[in-house]
Amino acid sequence: MLYRDEESQQKAEAIFDHHKGDYIKMTLECNWFKPDSNSHLKVITISQIWRDDLLVWNMKNEYNDVFFIFIYPFENDECKIGVEEYQRYQISDEERITKFYPRDLNNFILTL
Repeated sequence: MLYRDEESQQKAEAIFDHHKGDYIKMTLECNWFKPDSNSHLKVITISQIWRDDLLVWNMKNEYNDVFFIFIYPFENDECKIGVEEYQRYQISDEERITKFYPRDLNNFILTL
């Protein structure tokens, strides 16, 4: 599972429960997710991606727009499955709408 060394399902749910009101409010306000997706987004395989995405949205203000570039190795099946699962709960397949841009780590390394 994605993030298995960093987090357990129990920890993911505890974090969600502790900040539930804020997470639900931000998830609704950002308009990046399908309705009633909170219960799915708190699952360990995607909860950290979701929290990072909400952090990005929370930095938005009247002077700047935001987007989330999620860099991971595309050949890593666990990461790929996590990203694909996460994207199922987004409101659209279009990056310009969801502001979520998954990118291959290898492309960034080759560029450097």
